[in-house]
Amino acid sequence: MGQTATHPLTLPQFSSDFRRRGYAVLNDLIVPDMQTALLQEAWDQFPQGKREIVEHSDSEDWRGGCPARRFRTVPGEQWLDSVYHSPDLRDFLRTVTGFPVEPSGQRGQYIFYCEPGDYISVHRDIESCDLVLITCLYDNRVHETGGGTLYFYPNRQDEPLSLIRQNPHHNSLGLALARGQTLLLLGGHIPHGTIPIVQGQIRLVSTLCFHVFSSHT
Repeated sequence: MGQTATHPLTLPQFSSDFRRRGYAVLNDLIVPDMQTALLQEAWDQFPQGKREIVEHSDSEDWRGGCPARRFRTVPGEQWLDSVYHSPDLRDFLRTVTGFPVEPSGQRGQYIFYCEPGDYISVHRDIESCDLVLITCLYDNRVHETGGGTLYFYPNRQDEPLSLIRQNPHHNSLGLALARGQTLLLLGGHIPHGTIPIVQGQIRLVSTLCFHVFSSHT
């Protein structure tokens, strides 16, 4: 892929509202040239990806577990690594959260929702993933079907997943990230999932997980 981009990020001014709400949407947090490099890397790595199909969620009511899902995961490589381990990104996230933040793994991943019905059921992220950055790199949606829309529950953080599944429309927020937009989400605390994609739709996102060193993690 050649030389790593020197400045892969655009770091905006940020409101402290994130600490109250637990989520925020940013436009072009990853600069457009880097988005293009990530998109190419994801497609180059597509043959090395793994199709994940879990028909039914397990009984985990809080964090982690094994949520129902259908999609293809593709490992990040050089370009996604350069974003994930950027000192500027780490410092920005520390400013956002008010606490030290570190990558929770060595690499991020790409997720392809590329077959009809691909989705992930409502869940909270694993213990090491307090904060997740989800960036939309591609979506060929041509009409408003809702396919691929991420839904989440910032006001139901204290409820078990089993109760949320019984009443999934209560206090839910829907967000269809456009290409280039990034969702910052306290995914270890806020339940979230996606609406299944439709025939002919392909949606590609990158996901980066971070551990937040706070008294609440």
